[in-house]
Amino acid sequence: MPGDGVEAAAIGLALEAVPLAELDARVDGLAQAIASNSPGAIAAYKDLCKQADNAGLDDGLAYQRETAYDIPDVGQRLTDFLARLGGKG
Repeated sequence: MPGDGVEAAAIGLALEAVPLAELDARVDGLAQAIASNSPGAIAAYKDLCKQADNAGLDDGLAYQRETAYDIPDVGQRLTDFLARLGGKG
């Protein structure tokens, strides 16, 4: 087992290690980044995660393949993303 967060991040058990003094600010930043996304997309991801937790691999992949979400702003968000790429892609 790793001894601390830095070691856990170094061996791939954690995405990053943050000093305790910076932890609240980092968590707030992540929460704001998530909240700035499409509510429909967040709901879809939450549903997919819930299904992944409750189903085996085959059933979970089948659920992802067979499930469609009505996310009204997806067209505009894709257009905005492509514009940020400057026409690349």
